[in-house]
Amino acid sequence: MYGLYEREVRFYQHLGDNAGIPVPHSYHADFDANGSAIILLEDLTAGRFGDQVAGSTPEEARLAVQHLARFHARWWDSPKIADYPWIAPGEALVRGPIEMMYDACWEPCLQRFDSIFTPELRAIMPDLGKRMLKSMDTFFGGPRTLCQGDYRPDNLFYGAPGSTRELIVCDWQGPTFSPGITDLAYVITGSLVVDDRRKHEHELLAEYHQLLEEGGVRNYALAQLETDYRSYFTGVVANGVILGATLPDGNERGRAMIEATFIRFITAIDDLDSLALLPAL
Repeated sequence: MYGLYEREVRFYQHLGDNAGIPVPHSYHADFDANGSAIILLEDLTAGRFGDQVAGSTPEEARLAVQHLARFHARWWDSPKIADYPWIAPGEALVRGPIEMMYDACWEPCLQRFDSIFTPELRAIMPDLGKRMLKSMDTFFGGPRTLCQGDYRPDNLFYGAPGSTRELIVCDWQGPTFSPGITDLAYVITGSLVVDDRRKHEHELLAEYHQLLEEGGVRNYALAQLETDYRSYFTGVVANGVILGATLPDGNERGRAMIEATFIRFITAIDDLDSLALLPAL
């Protein structure tokens, strides 16, 4: 429905090895008008994928942030994005599901995961989708870059010690032209356990910003990055509500992943007072 298979095929056909971040080499990628698709990728060896449920180590998170910053700097407000019309603006993929599904999903999600939500979040749950939609014009109003769209440990292959490829980024179904913070906040807060996130998030934000500047980005202050980081989490929780409500019964790892990331994001909302940035209705 969202053209994810076509987008991933087009990514490997048109960007792939030249995207500016290490990805698996594609030997063949194609799709047809019926929606069938095939991608033949290299067999990744001498390393391992991350595990979002267990969480990243601070060293793994730093490596992911370093590669992400260089990738984002390369595509920062780039006019070349217009050459790839299949790369959607981020709000196009976020707004639709929330408009169509949030109101029907928040109560089932609360029933499944009630103990995870703070009293403050439970109180605004009926209106969170509408308030998040109202905030989107501001959130998406700043500079943009090419974002991977699901930048998390399960999609990151860490090379073994001594490997010439220390990180390989997989799963390119959802590249968007979006604020870079959507990838950055997701990988920092969604991947690190709470104590590690509290200890390392400010230095990771600062390192990302420094690498952006080294890559030629000049229109994005560190203070703005920190504000955007705070404002990200209510939106990702609103999207997570839909996933939490629609997850099929029996998907135990899916439930464990949702629980782990909900806890990490909701704790960040409290730590950073993110609800204060939500617009009123």
